[in-house]
Amino acid sequence: MRRPPIAAAVLGALLGLLLHACAAPVAAPYAPGSSLSARGSVGLGEIRYLPAESGRVAANQLRNAELQKLLIEPDVKTYVADALARELRFIGIRTDAAVPQLGGLIREFSVDDFSAHPEWRLTIGYQLRDASGALIYAAEKTSTRRTVPQQMLKTGLSEVLRANIEALVRDPDFLAAIAAPTTGP
Repeated sequence: MRRPPIAAAVLGALLGLLLHACAAPVAAPYAPGSSLSARGSVGLGEIRYLPAESGRVAANQLRNAELQKLLIEPDVKTYVADALARELRFIGIRTDAAVPQLGGLIREFSVDDFSAHPEWRLTIGYQLRDASGALIYAAEKTSTRRTVPQQMLKTGLSEVLRANIEALVRDPDFLAAIAAPTTGP
């Protein structure tokens, strides 16, 4: 027996709501792996996830196109802060300095997972402040990556974040701001 189009639409909507409500957080491990090398030292300040602060998404949710929520564990700002610290140390930048303090505003962390090759997008506004709190460096970095659906969460999340951190480290103004002061001849 064939269902009328209205019944199919209602059933589809109910199924979508059920999937949406039952989304469970997925552990999102991050392993540093950049091939870049740099020197300097920085303290790590606050990372904020603006989409969550504005109420558009949950603190552990990435914006995505599918019906089911894409939730990660830990929350997004903690995931980004931990990955930033690990990747910077892996690259050769010390992260135990008191100043300058590196903070960031995550403006977007999303995936268009409705296409054949999901596209990840991450935009972070980095800010570096001196001991007085004065802004000595500010730049917004946006990175995008495409993944195959089978490895979407496993690789996409890490790849787009690593690309964003590498864009920061490739910025000569950032490297100049975190360079250790030279003493004497």
